Amino acid sequence: MTRKKSIFKELIASFVVFSLSIVLILVISGALVIFNIIENEDNYIPTNMINDKGEIQSRFLIDNYNAWVEQLDSNNKVVSVVGNKLDKTMNYSDRDIMELLNLKDNSEEFHVFIKFLGEEKYLIKIPTKNLALTLNLTNSRSKNSKVFGILFLAFYIFMIILLSKRLSNKIKKPIDKMLFAMDRVKDGEKGVQIDFQTKNELNELKDNFNDMIIKLEREEEYRIKKEEEKNKLLLDLSHDIKTPISTIKSYSLALKDDLVKEEDKKDYYDILDKKASRISYLVDEMTNMLKLDNKDYKLYMEKANFSEVVRQTVSEYYNELENKKIDVEVNLPKDDIYINIDLNLIKRVLNNLMENQLKYNSGTFTRISLEEENNKLILEISDNGKLIDKNTRKTLFNPFVRGDKARSTSGGLGLGLSISKTIINKHKGEIYYSNKGNLNNFVVELNIK
Repeated sequence: MTRKKSIFKELIASFVVFSLSIVLILVISGALVIFNIIENEDNYIPTNMINDKGEIQSRFLIDNYNAWVEQLDSNNKVVSVVGNKLDKTMNYSDRDIMELLNLKDNSEEFHVFIKFLGEEKYLIKIPTKNLALTLNLTNSRSKNSKVFGILFLAFYIFMIILLSKRLSNKIKKPIDKMLFAMDRVKDGEKGVQIDFQTKNELNELKDNFNDMIIKLEREEEYRIKKEEEKNKLLLDLSHDIKTPISTIKSYSLALKDDLVKEEDKKDYYDILDKKASRISYLVDEMTNMLKLDNKDYKLYMEKANFSEVVRQTVSEYYNELENKKIDVEVNLPKDDIYINIDLNLIKRVLNNLMENQLKYNSGTFTRISLEEENNKLILEISDNGKLIDKNTRKTLFNPFVRGDKARSTSGGLGLGLSISKTIINKHKGEIYYSNKGNLNNFVVELNIK
């Protein structure tokens, strides 16, 4: 796994590299300037023009600044001249030589330097007007310093551009891509993802942004789906309510207009009561469905004996099932199973499942099995009635799944299984249907821990 660098560390590293580069160029440039000065020093020091053998080793001052060299013998007589001699003196006394050694007494027209080699003397004369250009080594160093300054400035600007380019690639470009992606999201574009690779926090920020977009889009899809389901729920509810309301209205009018025989009135009132109860039941179921479906709905968890809850629920339906000639088989573990649940909601799930057995089991037996496996509680309610068809199985736990096939007053609303699934989902469990063993099997799985 690639280790991520922080932006702060990258900035520090960049500035360290920048600083070291500046120091390096300073050292290299300084060394070149010093080398240049040392190498050309003989050109600027007049006495260095002549070597120890009395030979002219550099004509730089002669050729460029009108200097000349006079060779004197032991009697201070000029025996040879190198360069263009601008004065007429050919003999010097010892006093003249001594005066020449005193720089302040030099002629205003010429400046003289003397080099002694044994009994011979060499006079180097330079016109005073050229003296500043020839003897001032500081001027030479100043020129070299200017060259060094220009080179350093050019390198400094180059390093700034290089550093800016590096920081732009590492930081600015990724940030620009993220800002552009945010603008696209703001404009309503779907499926926006950022694609770049860095080794710092920006890469983590990119991944978080992409994950956030995926999550938001899923939540939006879920919200739209729930909104559509809610709208369908309301439409189906209105359809289911319409029939009993029509019955209530027609029976009420008949009673109001005395169109019903006295001996039939009791039946009419019973029907009106059943239809009113039906409407009340539909509204209650709808309210419960919407309430449970709210993501902010909180469960009231408590530790309960699930085995005992199953026993009590089955006992409530036992006689009714026996009356329908349905044998009831209950298989519970020897040791009771305890689990944290919202007791009232779980009882509702069990009641819904047992109600289905009572209403729709066309077979001869109902089997209730409870077991614990891999820290899971598994409840299975099975029957040998007519198998639910394949198409219905796909939407069995959706609201009003029965509406398209057998909607009727006695047939049930079709919210029971949907509410049961919502309750089990709230418990982070599963509820599903299978036809294992050629039976109708409704299975509930809950985590014990």
